[in-house]
Amino acid sequence: MNDSAGTDAVSAGGTWLPGPSARMAAYFVHTQTIYPVATAQVQAGGESPIARQTEEVFDLLEGVLAEHSTDLARVLRCEVMLSSPADFYEFNLVWRRRFPEDPPARWVVGVGDTHPVPGCRIGLHAVALAGDSEHERVTVRCGDTPDTLAAEHCAQAVRAGDYVFPSPVAAIEDYERGIEESANPLEAPAAYQITKVMERNQRLLEEAGTSLEHTIKTQNVMSDLRDWVHINPIWGQFMGSPAPPRTSVSVDSTIVPGARPLPNLTALVPREGNVKEELTEGVPFAVTKRGYNFSAAIRTADYVSLAGHLAFDYSKMEPRGGNRAMPHLHSDVELQTAYVMEDRLGILEANGLGPEAVCEAKIYLKAPRDDLWGFRRAWERWYPAGDGPVVQLIPVTGIHFAGTVVEIELLAAAER
Repeated sequence: MNDSAGTDAVSAGGTWLPGPSARMAAYFVHTQTIYPVATAQVQAGGESPIARQTEEVFDLLEGVLAEHSTDLARVLRCEVMLSSPADFYEFNLVWRRRFPEDPPARWVVGVGDTHPVPGCRIGLHAVALAGDSEHERVTVRCGDTPDTLAAEHCAQAVRAGDYVFPSPVAAIEDYERGIEESANPLEAPAAYQITKVMERNQRLLEEAGTSLEHTIKTQNVMSDLRDWVHINPIWGQFMGSPAPPRTSVSVDSTIVPGARPLPNLTALVPREGNVKEELTEGVPFAVTKRGYNFSAAIRTADYVSLAGHLAFDYSKMEPRGGNRAMPHLHSDVELQTAYVMEDRLGILEANGLGPEAVCEAKIYLKAPRDDLWGFRRAWERWYPAGDGPVVQLIPVTGIHFAGTVVEIELLAAAER
């Protein structure tokens, strides 16, 4: 694994997130969440605020990628967080200009007015093929799934080497009708929608030479966290065993009205020497025994993917943290971040990896403007010099179990 601290955080949209602007692992470049600096200024007669901010974010992304000897043409998937779904059209106009041909896959969610700095309307992070990689970037097309390329100008999926990056799409049959309701009034809408989404993902992954059973990393994003009980059993049926690591959170909104689940998947195309392997060493408890259809950790030849974890005591069924009777004498986000990191890094250590192996950290915060600074203080315990993994911040409305304020999902380079 090659590691580079990249640009200073200021040039990547502010000093809000710790760590480098990008990090290389295997034959990929993972970027930090990038934010615009000019969050409020709009020139008279110029572009809309979201268009101007999107242009700036792409300028910054180009700079980060260039410092790691790659470029926009080699981006595989972007994960985009908009303050409002109403900004999508203007955002997408800029997207089309920046990716005029052969665009990458894309995941877009609405997060409300929760970005670290007021006035910020967009945050974006990406994974790109390294500039010196001999692998090709291949666009995957499947005629039996909604045509994202024609409607949204993003790839249905992109494959590079042994890995496939699909575009998450809501449970629509096509872009004319939007979300369709189940004909069965007794079927929960979320159950109906996740079935449609997973069936489509299966067809798409088969076109790419793999299947859902080879999924290695997932984010189960919902518009309503209460839908988890309907999604979880169906998820298990499609994913098989071992199911991939998973993070389950709710977000403010989705781009398609009425959409409930919007799962984000990364899959492996297995071959000799690179297969999906469940890790059990260092795992505190078997999640499947508690009815959760995911694995704590999965290893491939290149990565160890860890499920999102939160500070919760499953033996007592209560959140881990400070004294609830005196909540202002401590920082919940600092205590919970420390607990989660000790747990997740313990799994890596049991499998021969240290904190330096972590290349990407997705941080799900319920209150980013209040809790980012406490998270940063806790984070410096393991990465004091800012040279750890890239940090990708996803503002969420719901994390499982009341009292939990942060969920952390780690991806590490699987050096053997």
